[in-house]
Amino acid sequence: MLNQTTFNPYEIDETVTIDNIINHIKSENYLSALIMAMRLNEEEVIEKVFKCVPIESVTLISANFPSNYLFKFLEFLQRQIAKSQDIEWNMIWLKELIKYNEHVLKGCRQGTAYSSQAFSMNQL
Repeated sequence: MLNQTTFNPYEIDETVTIDNIINHIKSENYLSALIMAMRLNEEEVIEKVFKCVPIESVTLISANFPSNYLFKFLEFLQRQIAKSQDIEWNMIWLKELIKYNEHVLKGCRQGTAYSSQAFSMNQL
């Protein structure tokens, strides 16, 4: 699970600010805003950006989601599913992320006890 107190200075630079995140949202650069929020590592900021993304942008964001942030975002999504009433919104995200990033998920499971069909889109 994501440690909320972790500060990773390798992922932070002078461009990762709340003002820049807000500017990216206003410019409809939702993926950049989401990645900056994740780099900032503040759950509340990530959640606000997540909820600002229009439904029609979820597919494009999922298709271009950087693999080095995928598991961190899936952990965030897991927490959202556990606490949120908006099941449909979370499932749309989950479905699109798995559809476009199944190869990443399969590649990281090598050597685990999971079946190769664990993340198959046919299961959704």
